This record gives sequence, C-alpha cells and structure tokens, in this order.
Amino acid sequence: MSNFTDIKNIDSGQRNTLKNAFSIEPAGKILAIAGNGQVQIPEEDGTFYIYAKENSESTVVEKSTSIKTNKKIFIYLAKGAKLTYTALQEVKESGTERKAVCEDNSEIKWYIANISEGKSDENRETKLLGYGSKVNDMELFFINDAQEIKNKNRVFHIGKGTYSRVLVKGLLKDTATAVYDGLVKIEKNASGSDSFLGQHTLMLNPGAKADTTPGLEIENSEVKAGHAASSTKINEEEIFYLRAKGIPEADAKKLIALGFLYEVIEKMPGDKQEFYNAIEEKWAVSYSKPKLK
Repeated sequence: MSNFTDIKNIDSGQRNTLKNAFSIEPAGKILAIAGNGQVQIPEEDGTFYIYAKENSESTVVEKSTSIKTNKKIFIYLAKGAKLTYTALQEVKESGTERKAVCEDNSEIKWYIANISEGKSDENRETKLLGYGSKVNDMELFFINDAQEIKNKNRVFHIGKGTYSRVLVKGLLKDTATAVYDGLVKIEKNASGSDSFLGQHTLMLNPGAKADTTPGLEIENSEVKAGHAASSTKINEEEIFYLRAKGIPEADAKKLIALGFLYEVIEKMPGDKQEFYNAIEEKWAVSYSKPKLK
C-alpha cells in the first residue's frame, strides 16, 4: 500500500492531530495515511508525513541509493498502531530527520542501516506519549576512508508504562569518524517505564575515531533504566586464530566484523541478505584500495 497525496488534501482533524503531535504546521510535499500494509518512501527529497491509524499494522520501507539525500519524515501512531520502519542508505551524502509520536499501546520499530559513502548526518526522535507505548530502535553503520557520521538519537518517555530499547552498532575503518549523541529521558509522569540505550563501535584501523555519548535523564524513581557504550579494537588473537585455519587476513577481519553486527542484522525484518550484501560490497571496494598510512 502506498497512498501518498498532497498534504493539502487531508481533513482538518488529521491536520490538527499532526500539528499537535509535532508542534508545527504540517507543510510537506506528500502525506501517507498508513492502514494495514506497506508504505514505500519515495527516493526524492522532501518532507513526508505518515499517519498510522488506530490498531493498524504497517511497514514503511525507505531505500536511498541516489548521490545525495535530504529527507524529513514524521510518523504519528494512533492508539494501538504497530509500525515497522526499515531504511537502507547507500548514498554519497545523507541528511535525514525522522520523528515519531506514539499514542496509547502503540509501537514503532526502527531498523536503520547506514552504508553511505560520504558525510552522514542523522537525527531521530521518538516520543512515547501514550500509556504502554513502545519503541525498539536498532541501527548499524559502516564507514571508511575519511568518512564522517553524526548520529543524534532521542527517546522521550512521557506516558506511564512506556518501553524503549535502543541498540546502535558501527564499523569504522581507515580514518573514519563517528559521533553518536544518544539520550533517553524519562519524564516525571512516566512511572513504570523501562528503557535501555546501547552504543558500540568496532575499530578496524588505529586511525578510526568514535565519540559516543549515551545519556539518561530520569525524573521519576519508579522506573528501570540503563545504558552502555564501548569502542573496541579488532581482536588480533581472533585474527591469528582464523589465519591459522587458512583464512586470509582480510577475510578474517570481515568475519569478525560481520559477527559484531550479527545481533542487529538478524533482527532486521525482510530479506537480511540485502543488508549483508550491502556491507560486503562496500567491504570489497574498501579493501581493494591502497592502505592509508
């Protein structure tokens, strides 16, 4: 299902709902009303609104392969709505803003794979407004050369009994740089909330850099909350072991790297091989280049 229309064609009730949810006057190129089925985000740049109706179950697919992409995506989930959002980015340069607001007992699942080749600036925000609303947010990235990625991710627990799980895993090669700014905020009325934020990077070269800042702000004592972050180097003992089994060093590194990302990839919906193929294709190109000093 892909029922996109100009935003001026929606009724006043839907317009007011979106205005109140995102604190802006809706003014995008296109708006999608998501019932039961699938919505495909167009390749073109622009602002897209998605309205998931009560008790609907929808899937949103975003695949970017153009040279440069710049999108703003706003998602509203009415009571009981379930929405899965999958994005695969294979572009030269990207700047993407994705926001979601979840009403009572609704749930959004973010699955983001960033295999872009140039600078990437990602901004994601989820507001758990209603009672029992949930977000599962999983992301992987692979950057190399002098590539830079900036990732800002916010989850706000506003309603009671809300739930969030955020996990980001990334590979860094050559002199690539990753900056991750993650925050989970549990507001004072969000008693009974449960959250965890994890961000982990694997360095494939000494010149790669990662700056991770996972944060928690808790205004209610009757909650569960935790966070974890790590930036680790590839294990030379593991490489030695695999080479002793007759596996070339480059292939050994690839096996270790894919194993590191496995937890995220295997939870991706749909064809998981598509994500493996994107990573392996970039890996092959990367390791065919001369080594940086």
